[in-house]
Amino acid sequence: MRTLVQTLLRPTTPTVQVDSYVKDWLESSGFRPQAVTLSGAVQADLLKSDDFPANAPDNLATRHVIDIVLAIPRFDQERYYALSTAKFLIHFEDPVHATTVWGLVCIDAPSVIIRWRHRVSKSLEHATKALVDKVWLNSGPDKMFEPFSSGQNIPVREPRSTTDAYVGEILPPGPRIRERARADRRTELRIVNVAAGVTLLSLVVGFALFIISDPNGNLRWVSSFFDRLATTAAMTGAVSYLSYYFHFRDLQRKPTVDWK
Repeated sequence: MRTLVQTLLRPTTPTVQVDSYVKDWLESSGFRPQAVTLSGAVQADLLKSDDFPANAPDNLATRHVIDIVLAIPRFDQERYYALSTAKFLIHFEDPVHATTVWGLVCIDAPSVIIRWRHRVSKSLEHATKALVDKVWLNSGPDKMFEPFSSGQNIPVREPRSTTDAYVGEILPPGPRIRERARADRRTELRIVNVAAGVTLLSLVVGFALFIISDPNGNLRWVSSFFDRLATTAAMTGAVSYLSYYFHFRDLQRKPTVDWK
């Protein structure tokens, strides 16, 4: 199976020697990048066939690069694009499952695409999450990457398939969770604000009418109407706020990649 993580370099990222800049980040993140070196003849064979090229060099790094490339479909020029932008082979040691997951880093500035490949889905998910965590640590103002967009998904696909087997939704870490929860529950929070205003106004009007009204007069009935309106608005606001709050708590309990 394979995953694809796409992120964007910030405009402040140096455009000169951007490959070296990304390589330094990969090394500091523990992904041990190796330069991708495929001859023109090998690349031509990979674009024509799904078989392992007979003329490919017999070394571990090249075999892993070709294994990842062969998992990419040739439809819609996806494999061609991957080959033309491939810069580094990386790997991640998964201590939980005692396996090594290999990935291909493609750079087409400002876009950086990392493709992971592994036969065990849990190891694949573990490596993908580790990468997302590293990108989050270095995203935002004065950092290397743009933050992931809200609701951005990571597709998980079988080799050469164009259909998602399932996806992982990227969630923000730490304090950014609150921003995400507010964005997801924007309507509910607007209702809270409106309900709070209606409650306050109804209480003031109801109390003023109560003071000036006669116990048996019509104004007393109008006063009670505003009291009931205040209660209804307060309950509506409370329910809307609880919807936001429980969603926020639910996001806090989830990892940075929610597989579903």
